[in-house]
Amino acid sequence: MNISAQYKQKCVSAFEAAAQLMPVRNLILGMNVAMPPLLMEAVATALRNDN
Repeated sequence: MNISAQYKQKCVSAFEAAAQLMPVRNLILGMNVAMPPLLMEAVATALRNDN
């Protein structure tokens, strides 16, 4: 299978990608409520540095 065919097979629309990410976003938001402040700050810093 060539690269173009693999790309087309794995390609998803923006709406599909958003739908796949929503549970992850909700999990992260839910975790923030239970996290101690220092851990929350460390996670926020790691996420900022990732982008």
